[in-house]
Amino acid sequence: MKGGPRPGIAGLAYLAFFALLLLPPALHGRLPGNCDTWLNGIALPNYMLSRIEGAVRHEDVGRPLYPATGVFGFGESAFGTSALFIGFKLLARDDARAYGLFLSTVLALDALGVFLLARLYVRDAAAAAFAGLAFPASNYVLGNIDSPHTSFFFVALLALADWKRYLATGERRRLTIAAVLGAVQVYFSAYVFLFGLLAALALLGGHLSARRPRPRIDSPSLAVAGLLFAAVAAPFFGFYAAARASANFTNPWDPVFLAEVHSLEPADLLRTLENNLVYPFRWPVVAAEIAERTRQMIHAGAVQPQSLQSEDAVTVFGRLSSPDDVKYFVYTRRCAFLGFGLYVLAGIGLGAARRFRLELLTLYLAGLVVALGPFLSVGHRLLPNLMLPAYRWLPAAGVLRVPCRAFALSVLAVVLAAALGLERLLASPAFQPPSRRRLILLLVTLVVLAENVPLPLKSFVGSRLATPEPLVSVFFAGQRGHVLLDLPSRPGGALYRDSQDLFEWNRELVYMNRQTYHRQNIVNGVHGYFPRTRLQAQRLIDALPAPEAFAGLRAFGVDYVVYHRSLELPGEEGLYDKLAGSAELVALASSPEVTVFGWPPTAGAER
Repeated sequence: MKGGPRPGIAGLAYLAFFALLLLPPALHGRLPGNCDTWLNGIALPNYMLSRIEGAVRHEDVGRPLYPATGVFGFGESAFGTSALFIGFKLLARDDARAYGLFLSTVLALDALGVFLLARLYVRDAAAAAFAGLAFPASNYVLGNIDSPHTSFFFVALLALADWKRYLATGERRRLTIAAVLGAVQVYFSAYVFLFGLLAALALLGGHLSARRPRPRIDSPSLAVAGLLFAAVAAPFFGFYAAARASANFTNPWDPVFLAEVHSLEPADLLRTLENNLVYPFRWPVVAAEIAERTRQMIHAGAVQPQSLQSEDAVTVFGRLSSPDDVKYFVYTRRCAFLGFGLYVLAGIGLGAARRFRLELLTLYLAGLVVALGPFLSVGHRLLPNLMLPAYRWLPAAGVLRVPCRAFALSVLAVVLAAALGLERLLASPAFQPPSRRRLILLLVTLVVLAENVPLPLKSFVGSRLATPEPLVSVFFAGQRGHVLLDLPSRPGGALYRDSQDLFEWNRELVYMNRQTYHRQNIVNGVHGYFPRTRLQAQRLIDALPAPEAFAGLRAFGVDYVVYHRSLELPGEEGLYDKLAGSAELVALASSPEVTVFGWPPTAGAER
């Protein structure tokens, strides 16, 4: 066993690296993402914390998406990563700073998990440590940190390590641990849970194809482990099955359309994030490209136009983007370039370690095939991919709405193969002197980091948006149980201008986060899917200031309309004057930032 850092030292080094990368913007109140960062990273964990506090103190803490109940059931709410964030929130007492600590820890744990798994491929601990850093520091993983729950691989990596040990030794205890950890991963991320299953199958394929003697797989023990795996994961799937069975649950998204928009293209293997230190950023994904791909899907018969034009879909999409609008949520997830250094090392590794070649190639291809989604885009043509039948005929496949996330498996395969290549390089006579060994390790690491890590990492306004305006906090202090409508409001499912600090979708998430501070009920909010009542409320909002819209909102139970002038987007400036001039509302409190409206006494009496 060659020298190198022990797991504890490696973990601390990883944490220091990612803290240096992520904490500076956090200390300035900024976030490294502005979509799922707000949802799964901040708003939902804060809502979970407020619910816990409410249960302990027997207080009404309100909820978003009113009058819907079961807020967590309308999308993947990532209970495990939420619990991690809550710990840092209690420590930091500030959302942006807590998120910086949380995300640094998530990526450091990913690195540690890869390090532990890589130790089963290489004897050289330094090569394993390199692989650990290369995975979360890759252009691809850093492009997906906007969705922190789908970037948390630590538990799945531990499960894979024990699964591989079981395949190598036949030790039943390892199988049991792998089954439990693999199932627990679902409470952190259902996406990574599914990817872990794919990775386990790839490792099994490599094991079965090996020509060397291997322990016999104990079928009864495997069956027992499978039952244990299913039992641990069952509550998660039962919870979401019950949520989807609710009459108030609706899915306005066309599964093929959504998956194809968020799938990789072959050209994405050369796409980098902004501010890459080596390669110029030239290929942002813009709305015109998505519109063209949509036309191709309709022409191919894969998507029916009416599925994009239904009343629910139109309500959710809201304002459509201009052709040159940069689609930040889409393009960051499609930045699949890993640099040439990693691939060179991986090639050396696969050439040197034939016994791992098949399983690593299988792992890479499995991730790539899923990440490519329903179609392969070649020029102006869409060619069916192996995943198309699943999206067309299996309703459960619609859960994998962002298939490009599966490329994480390919990244894992590359960094493990690169560890093998680096070990081979370090074993050459030229690098046996310790000074030369340290130099080559440093140079290789710096090359890979330079090809992958953008500096500075793009960030967005966080702390300034996270909490209610002082007037709102004072007005509702000591009150509970009221129903608020925050305006302006649109679900913004088309993610119009999502490369900006504030846009329609994340404004709803800001409202959700602020709800956890003032703790009234709010009609506003978004999630992966929608309550029907939320879409009904939006249609009333879109009809304002019509008298029937006000009547509908009163029937919904709305007590106060809170208009945030500081959160207006271009084109929305006229709504406030219409509301202020309406006889249907009276201003109860106002500041330059925000106005709290109530109903006139006669309207309240009618209600």
